[in-house]
Amino acid sequence: SASGSASGRALSSSATPPPAYPVQHDGNTLPGAEPVNAHPSGASPFGVEDLVGNVWQYTSEFRDNHTRFVILRGGSNYRPSGSSWYFPNQIELNSHNKYFLMDDRYERAGTIGFRCVVDAPGERYSATPPNFPALAEARRGYGGTGAGTHLAPPA
Repeated sequence: SASGSASGRALSSSATPPPAYPVQHDGNTLPGAEPVNAHPSGASPFGVEDLVGNVWQYTSEFRDNHTRFVILRGGSNYRPSGSSWYFPNQIELNSHNKYFLMDDRYERAGTIGFRCVVDAPGERYSATPPNFPALAEARRGYGGTGAGTHLAPPA
C-alpha cells in the first residue's frame, strides 16, 4: 500500500490520488469551481492551493491601433464540446494565451477570472519557501484548513 494521507491513513494500492489541477470537462455547461483544497498536490512552494485550473487568470490588457487583447494564464476546467479551436490550458509559468476583445464594451466569460491577494494581518512571510512538513505542522497548530488565508508560516 502507498504511504498515507495527511491523516496518516494508508492508501490501498488501487487508490488513485486526486490530480494536481482540476479536470477539464467537455460539454455545453460550465461545471463551476471545484471545492477548496481539492488538489493538494498542486500546491505552490509556499503551500497555497487552488491557484490554477478553475478559470483562466486575467493578468494584463494590451492594445494598439488594430487590436485589443488580454493575457490569460493557467486554464479553465471547461472546454466546449466539439471545439478543436478552443485554446489549451497553459499550466506552465512561462506560457500564456491571448483572448482578443472585440470592442470597448463590457465583455464577460464564465471561464475567465482574476485573483485578489492580500497579506494576512500579523503574518510573517519570507522570500524562501517554507519546508512542507513544517508548513503542515503550522497549519495544524493554527487550526486552518490549508487555504491561503489560513496559512501560518513556521516560526
